[in-house]
Amino acid sequence: MAFTAIDVTDLKRKDSELLAIQEKLLQAQKMGAIGRLAGGIAHHFNNILTIILGNCELIMKSGFRDPKSEIRVKEIKETAEKAKDFIAQLLTFSRKRVTQMQTININDLLSKMENMIRRIIGDTIEFFISFSKEPLMAHVDPSQIEQAIMNIVVNAVDAMPNGGKLTIETSSVMLGENSELGTGPHVMIAITDTGQGMSEGIRKRIFEPFFTTKEPGKGTGLGLSITHEIIKRSGGYIDVNSNPGFGSTFLIYLPLVPNQNGSLMKQEDENVMFGSERILLVEDDRGVRKLISELLCNLGYKVIEAGNPMEALSIYESLNF
Repeated sequence: MAFTAIDVTDLKRKDSELLAIQEKLLQAQKMGAIGRLAGGIAHHFNNILTIILGNCELIMKSGFRDPKSEIRVKEIKETAEKAKDFIAQLLTFSRKRVTQMQTININDLLSKMENMIRRIIGDTIEFFISFSKEPLMAHVDPSQIEQAIMNIVVNAVDAMPNGGKLTIETSSVMLGENSELGTGPHVMIAITDTGQGMSEGIRKRIFEPFFTTKEPGKGTGLGLSITHEIIKRSGGYIDVNSNPGFGSTFLIYLPLVPNQNGSLMKQEDENVMFGSERILLVEDDRGVRKLISELLCNLGYKVIEAGNPMEALSIYESLNF
């Protein structure tokens, strides 16, 4: 009796690799669709928030007879601003958000995030935060840096299912010419947990898109890859030190911006421009259009409204601009 043996090891390996590639492609297509959906929802919701925030500003400028009314309007405004920050994160995820770079004190940013972090980590995890004594100024998009830090915090919480300790520290460091991170003064944010830690193999892959060690349905593998992209776009660098059973430390480095007084250096033009010219305003959202029109009229401008480009063109042709 004759037998024929064929070694199918390579074929199985190739089939396995092909299936893995197909699975990643399907996952990428699915996340792309979710991203487009998130971007569409965020755009419409942003219009709603613009109307809410704009009318709050108008009410606050007109003054209050009842102190309680002022408190209520301020609460509405603060809540709407929080919702706007959340929408900014959705737009970042969908890659449709325009980056809004500002020079800010990283210590101030983390201080504002402290209560939110405490709510997320729960009662089983101890939380410690330590700021450098000097202001740490960096030119970043605040909402995106918040998102990057929260992604790391959420992963730290997942790594400590039975509780533990989370520590966030800030300091300034001087990087030498031989550093792969760049040279000169940098802001360093160190986020340390006492969780399960990672092997060297996992540590090297954690910033890869769709890479996750979580159970199916428990994570997309996008959180840390988005974090890596945000820090990179900010001109910085992120690294992680970890060993199995000994927790992890994420290190974020951002170029330090010299600052004289340490105050928040958000650039805002305080010179409001008044005028008497005519303005043709084109906006398809009626609520946003009415709000902008009222704001411009309050500054002395004569506003002509149009709901779409064709209407605007018709108005333009009928008027002598």
